[in-house]
Amino acid sequence: MKQKASKTVRRINLWGRRHKRALLVCLLLYVAAFVTTLNIPNIRSAMPHEIMLGDKSACYVRNEVTAEKVISDIQANYAGGDGRIVRFSTKPEISISAANPFKTSSKVISEEEAAKLIIDKFDKSDSSNVTVSYISTDYKTFTPEPDYKKDETMLAGESRVEKEGADGTKAVTTLVTTVNGEKVSKQKYRSPVVDEGTPAIIYKGTLGLPDGEDWKSYDGDPVYNNADDLVATAYNYIGAPYKHGGVDLKTGVSCVGFVRAIYLKYGIKIGNSHHAMETAGIGVSYSNARKGDIICYNGHVGLYVGNGKMLDATSSRGVGVNTVRPGKIIAVRRIVQ
Repeated sequence: MKQKASKTVRRINLWGRRHKRALLVCLLLYVAAFVTTLNIPNIRSAMPHEIMLGDKSACYVRNEVTAEKVISDIQANYAGGDGRIVRFSTKPEISISAANPFKTSSKVISEEEAAKLIIDKFDKSDSSNVTVSYISTDYKTFTPEPDYKKDETMLAGESRVEKEGADGTKAVTTLVTTVNGEKVSKQKYRSPVVDEGTPAIIYKGTLGLPDGEDWKSYDGDPVYNNADDLVATAYNYIGAPYKHGGVDLKTGVSCVGFVRAIYLKYGIKIGNSHHAMETAGIGVSYSNARKGDIICYNGHVGLYVGNGKMLDATSSRGVGVNTVRPGKIIAVRRIVQ
């Protein structure tokens, strides 16, 4: 009787242990299934995640972070450039969600495998569409508007750089949209100045500026307004070197070359010879000489500047001021009335 009772107790204990194990497994499955429905970020993000294309499962990855990296890899593949993604859409739509770890552990694949798998699905389907919009930023240099200043002793159209400037930098921001990796639009977004740079300081001439022209932007030839302009221009070249037969105010001029070069700055051409000077324009007497008239001697010429003085070029000092010698004058020629 005791032996029979003992066997019965053992059977009950064995059944109890089996029943407990079954209950424990059921409880774990229930807890796992229940946890997937809870909105507990730390728990859910650590679980395997499923990536869906529309209503179809594409793959399973290790966790939420891996799933988001897969999405980033897909965006980068179709963006076609570096930049901040501002819009990403697909057809069919990509979505991710936590998956049951007991049902998906054997199906989990790596980030690289998942990205390649989904990209292949998009590329091989004629009905798929991947649209990415991103902000692209290029840094470009620009030249600041110069700081212009007047120089009333210099001819209109001429300029002199007083101080060199430095280029600035703009961050040219563009909104780029691609569809299936191909650029379909590029729209300038904004261009903030990162470095304003330094404007150059440039002096601009005003002598002979045509009526109605802006002295800052004018780059044409000066016009002959009056003799004062001509004389003021000539004074700027005091000290220019002498050169026999020379016509260049920088490298050297003869007496004829000096007078010719000053008039040429106003677009007035005179022949490069003593005879040309003696016959140019109209003849006037020295008593009626005015600023800008040509004083002609035998073998020498100068530009009358008033008060018995003239500017001329000599081999001893180059361009300078000289006193007119009336008794030696053979002609006074007025080029412009």
